[in-house]
Amino acid sequence: MRHQRTTRTANKRYPIKPRFAMANAKAAELLRSIGNPNPPIPLDRLCDLNGWKVVHTELFGSDGQLMKVPHAGSNHFVIFIASDMEMSEYNEEVIRRRQYYTLAHEIGHIIMHADFELESAHSFHLPQRIKDIMEVEANWLASRLLMPDYVFSSIEDLDALYLAEKCQVNFSAAQKRISGLNDRIKDRIIAGFNDGRRRDTTVVDQLDKLWKFRKVSERYCTRCAVVYRGSFTEVEDFCTSCGYPLVNIDEEGRRWKRWMQQQPER
Repeated sequence: MRHQRTTRTANKRYPIKPRFAMANAKAAELLRSIGNPNPPIPLDRLCDLNGWKVVHTELFGSDGQLMKVPHAGSNHFVIFIASDMEMSEYNEEVIRRRQYYTLAHEIGHIIMHADFELESAHSFHLPQRIKDIMEVEANWLASRLLMPDYVFSSIEDLDALYLAEKCQVNFSAAQKRISGLNDRIKDRIIAGFNDGRRRDTTVVDQLDKLWKFRKVSERYCTRCAVVYRGSFTEVEDFCTSCGYPLVNIDEEGRRWKRWMQQQPER
């Protein structure tokens, strides 16, 4: 059996690289424990189920902190979420979503790093390299917890603005989640959008939603599923990520929809 390389810290073994597969599995396990709900994911139910206490309080600069309290042979966790985020810098909705993501991030620390000294006041004892790995893992799990694979069901879910609204996260979090989305999920969604060999009324409905949801941009890349916002004078003709020609969603979608509606029912 092949073992992942680890490093020792405070008599604990810790991997030298982020454990993305483990974070994916743990996020899926958490979601199953509350019945794989539709977004936005009810993190309060998750905390109640596991006995994690959440406290909103002033943190004077930090978005969130975590305290581990050993008791009766087990660990109890208290999650502190900042109630004093700068109102002049962020509006109320952005702050609410940021607090929501911060809670998921701290849950990620509990799930991935429960064997380590997690009290925020003592975290400076850890080497910076280890702290960086822990932050990456917590962010990864938070992203998969709030925007799980199963919420990606249509072409509109590949637009960061739409996904952010659907999952109640901020735009930057949604954008990062889409950029790291599994290629198989992207391929399935794009194939469903482009496949003209079968009559699929669900895809027709998706196209209708796209045209009604005007925040969705007019072009996207069929290879890497990046969605581009803005007018045609502002958006280039080729994907900046892979160089593939961009597709006009409106024109291509209307042409494809007309073709489907002309086909006999099966």
